[in-house]
Amino acid sequence: MYLEKKNNMVLEDFFIDNTLNLNWDFILKLPHFRDMENTMQNPRWHSEGNALEHTRLVCKHALGFMEEDTEKNLHDKRLFMLSALFHDVGKPKTTFKGEKDGNWHSYGHENVGSKLAREMLWDWPLYDREYIVHMVKWHMEPLFFERAKKPRDVVDKITKTLPYYDIYRLKMCDLEGAIQEPSCSTKEEDRKILERFLIIGEELNNISWLNMFKIGESPYGCSGSLPKFVDDAVEVNVMIGLPGSGKNTFIENTLIHKMDNPVVLSRDDIRVELGYCSADEKIVGTNKQENKVTKIFNERLLEAIENNRPVILNNINLSAKRRKELKGFLGGKKIRWNYWYIEAPTFKDNIKRRKGQIPENVFYNMVQNFEFPEHNEYHSLWVVKQN
Repeated sequence: MYLEKKNNMVLEDFFIDNTLNLNWDFILKLPHFRDMENTMQNPRWHSEGNALEHTRLVCKHALGFMEEDTEKNLHDKRLFMLSALFHDVGKPKTTFKGEKDGNWHSYGHENVGSKLAREMLWDWPLYDREYIVHMVKWHMEPLFFERAKKPRDVVDKITKTLPYYDIYRLKMCDLEGAIQEPSCSTKEEDRKILERFLIIGEELNNISWLNMFKIGESPYGCSGSLPKFVDDAVEVNVMIGLPGSGKNTFIENTLIHKMDNPVVLSRDDIRVELGYCSADEKIVGTNKQENKVTKIFNERLLEAIENNRPVILNNINLSAKRRKELKGFLGGKKIRWNYWYIEAPTFKDNIKRRKGQIPENVFYNMVQNFEFPEHNEYHSLWVVKQN
């Protein structure tokens, strides 16, 4: 894992001097890209060869788009180039040969690739990292969005996160960077599908929430797309961040003072109350112990909601599944969901702050499984910059 190796690569490492030309000598020193050279592809759709050769062709088309772009600055053009570079980085881990059809498949490579990109770029500025991560995550959608029950909703979801023209151009580069066998080529129809995606994106004209994080004072944030409730909704503030990110400090110094008589709930605090560990320890108990912690946590949460007291949920809340479970548990209640995402200055700071409390491998697993909140999870998302 790159974080294990304390990788300090920066954006400039990927490019030759002050240009848009990728530095392949540097790139091929990175194992995930080197592995792509030995990653086979179905020749029906990729007769150009392995995944690395395909990526080189995609990047060539991306360079053409960026050289013609008169609106993006150099930095944003480079982020687009890196999205093209990373778009199939998940293929080495997902590619297999089908037993029945004998063809190469890489199902889910976009999801695996997005997680690898986040891991590799963890210490980069939030916007830069999450732009690349989400471009990788959704680079297949513009071609397949019409298969959904509500295709327009798919475009709406994507373009509330990413500029619609960027994800369209990335998929166009992906398409043109694939050499399909003439007998089964679908490029003409695929281009029409991408044009229909582009038309809907233009009609929606959404503002990417990621753009909200390019500028502004900390904490800074944006509105989500959950249905709005009336003024009597109870505020539930969900803290999100690795251990050692500074959640406790932010709550004590800032957040708690913004509310009237808030209830702060933490599974760590309940474990200490029950005598499962000391205040200086960070542990996860047995199944029986954790079930008891959950029972107390839920009882206190419901009590606070029923008494119309604002709540601060001071756990890591890294997975979308866990956050969804919280909403399910409070289903039917009038809640305003405020998310507060906090990162330490560097990953090393997280480990240092919890040294002796949490094993390093646990941190690595957390980064690999972290899911950044999507706009349809919250009413407001706030990002806190740490110094």
